[in-house]
Amino acid sequence: MIPCALALALVLGALVLAAGCSGTAKGTGGGTPGTQSTPAAGPVTPAQGPVVAADAYPPAEPHEIDPRFVRNTPGYRVDPALFAEVYHDQFTLNYNSIGLLVTVDRAPLVVDFSVTPGSRDPVYSFFIITVRDGDSREVIGQEGYGRTFSTDSPKRLVFTSPGRYHLNLYGNLVSGDLSILMKK
Repeated sequence: MIPCALALALVLGALVLAAGCSGTAKGTGGGTPGTQSTPAAGPVTPAQGPVVAADAYPPAEPHEIDPRFVRNTPGYRVDPALFAEVYHDQFTLNYNSIGLLVTVDRAPLVVDFSVTPGSRDPVYSFFIITVRDGDSREVIGQEGYGRTFSTDSPKRLVFTSPGRYHLNLYGNLVSGDLSILMKK
């Protein structure tokens, strides 16, 4: 009888020790109890109105089209009297990503981009722009150049609802131009 009780005590003791060795409690940061750990800040460019630098996400897998997204609409008319360019920049990508967070108060959000490939082979020279809901991080739109996307350039994306949008630019052997427009 005693050996069974001893074995049970040893098993329970091992479980308690294993539970205690599982690592630092969430939110304690491993330092002073009750303090939160903060991630190291990366380089961030100054805010430019409603567009700010954000962490880049890995490229998304193909997905269902969200009703807020209108794919590649070169015929979508942007009247300069009604729209303002809130962001414009040139980019160069060599297997890296750039992230932007855009806050849209007055829809629609119009994203124009053009791509210049560094190689004639669209397998090696490609560009993907993935747009996510800025709060839920759900992928709501995606377009690109090369690989599974056409090599047409320039392209235009339109999002018809206000809100926060996370834009992730990813590619290789490409340079390009990105413009973000919103209703005035």
